[in-house]
Amino acid sequence: MSLYVILSCGFYVIAKLYVRAYIYRPVHARPPIARHNEALRLFDLLAWTALLAGLFLLLNGSGFGKAFGVGLVAVLYDAGLRYLFLEIEVRRLRNSSSRWSSRSARRHVRRRAVAPMYQ
Repeated sequence: MSLYVILSCGFYVIAKLYVRAYIYRPVHARPPIARHNEALRLFDLLAWTALLAGLFLLLNGSGFGKAFGVGLVAVLYDAGLRYLFLEIEVRRLRNSSSRWSSRSARRHVRRRAVAPMYQ
């Protein structure tokens, strides 16, 4: 593997971790650069672009098998991070008040992550 493949996949891992760590949190609990959902979506887009660039470089150099394996691991990594941080935020919300059911807390956290900052 070339250095560019490692760097682009490493950027994907770090950017996805950053985005998933803050997208489900309330706005006041985020750092200043991550307060807007649009900024987090831009980081997410840059992460996917870096992954695609790394996959095409890997496909060109090593073949289909390695590129497919790295792509599959990246998608599973993203799904795992999404589940983990969503569950953390749902549990935090449910611990803050007894009025939250699991379903309503999950719905609230998902809507907060999708909605723009000011409505």
